[in-house]
Amino acid sequence: MKLNRSEGSRVVAISALLFCLLSPIPVKALTVVYHFGDVYSGASPASTSQPWVEAVFEDVSPGTVSLSISNPNLTGSENVGNMYFNLNPNLNPLDLTFTADGGSGGFVAPTISTGTDNFKAGGGKYDILFAFSEGSACQRFTSGESVEYLISGISGLMASDFAYLSTAASGHSPFFAATHVERIGSESQSGWIAVTSVPEPRFATLAGLALSLWFGRSLWRRYAKG
Repeated sequence: MKLNRSEGSRVVAISALLFCLLSPIPVKALTVVYHFGDVYSGASPASTSQPWVEAVFEDVSPGTVSLSISNPNLTGSENVGNMYFNLNPNLNPLDLTFTADGGSGGFVAPTISTGTDNFKAGGGKYDILFAFSEGSACQRFTSGESVEYLISGISGLMASDFAYLSTAASGHSPFFAATHVERIGSESQSGWIAVTSVPEPRFATLAGLALSLWFGRSLWRRYAKG
């Protein structure tokens, strides 16, 4: 049996879909991972292991994104103070809704504020501010602790909408995200840490798509020669 181009295209599409459904390699949602490891002002956290702080945005469903913030390599008395993120400039950060969705540790939940270019850190103005507690040791967001949120409120919201540079201001260059780590060393020092680059989508996503297309094209060529 020999297929024409239109029939062959349908074979590629259908077989790619079947491969995605049946393949042991999962086709994951887009994930934006922020590794806070570039100190641009002040002291560096004590640990030589990075990232000191990590934030992960991941697509959950159309219009809903999960955000997980953790401190895998802070040590001693170190804690996160403020954390800053950006939003696609075509979207209004005031429309965002944050719903607590888990975490670990005994810290006080952060206060979340939004507004276009409302929050300045270093050389940039940001749209989203997480302000963690400055209270007693048990209230602070410290080593090994994490917090998770579901973000919604904007139709079609995606993880990639949080992968934008801050608006330029005086001082250091704009960054994708920034955070303030406090109580470093003798507890009298602090450091401003930035994210200067955003990684590509996770390899499993691309691998699943590439293998799906290869599978479909192989079938097309086989039957087109028939």
